[in-house]
Amino acid sequence: MHIGRAGLARTTTALAVMALGLVAAGCGKAGITDAQAVKGYQEAARHLSPRNPKPDQALQTLYALRRNDPQNGFTDYLIAAAHSRKGDMSQAMQSLRKGNQARRCLHYHDEGPFPLFPGYAVLRQFARESVAAAPRLGTERGAALLQEIRVMAKRVAGGTREPQIIPVLVGSGLRKTVDGPLVALYEQAGMATSAAAARQLKTADERWAEQYRSRFRSAGEQTDMAQLLRKHGFTPRDREALNQGGKPPPQTQRKIEAMGRDMAAIEKPVALAALKTMPD
Repeated sequence: MHIGRAGLARTTTALAVMALGLVAAGCGKAGITDAQAVKGYQEAARHLSPRNPKPDQALQTLYALRRNDPQNGFTDYLIAAAHSRKGDMSQAMQSLRKGNQARRCLHYHDEGPFPLFPGYAVLRQFARESVAAAPRLGTERGAALLQEIRVMAKRVAGGTREPQIIPVLVGSGLRKTVDGPLVALYEQAGMATSAAAARQLKTADERWAEQYRSRFRSAGEQTDMAQLLRKHGFTPRDREALNQGGKPPPQTQRKIEAMGRDMAAIEKPVALAALKTMPD
């Protein structure tokens, strides 16, 4: 079976929401449906895009989500990013700390073998903005900000219902963004002891990332979309059924579920091991 690039993209999108069912089947602890949260995160991410940022609109959406699900720290992280986009690092720091103290951290997203995570790009930009702002805040406040980003990174790495590799890589990337600047901040202030401690954190993160680099790459190669489609006999008729929307035929649904199980069997053990050994 040959699948062109456009067809593969459409199939990937359909699978992302169909395989294993939509998140909408679940419900948040405070009554908000997961589908509402998914939509809210998507809207907030769009409003926080660097191309056309509208942080006030993002905040309106995110505060509504937070009122209905106050113990999910991931929403606080997006709120912090929105304040950062407005240039208000004081409010950003407050929301960041609130997120780190929250009971849980869950990135609501559409479910399936290839889910989309709109919040991760927002947090990567937030980390870069924090690095730029840290020297202006002074050593104490700037270092505190970067340390909180490090805490956020580990929570984000485990911020899905089941361990997955993409969140772990995002958490590792957030650490990489702030580790070096944290060392430099202390060095520029002449704080040798603090700089040495920050350097140890940086080294630990680098060693951990190197330890899992090949395992992440291998898992990625085993979960290639085209390979999975071929393995499970995905036909043009299956693809057409997905592109039409609605509930797919039972035979197509079984193939989707099988692909989801394959993805989980490959990714979950690697992601779980990485999370258990990720430095604090």
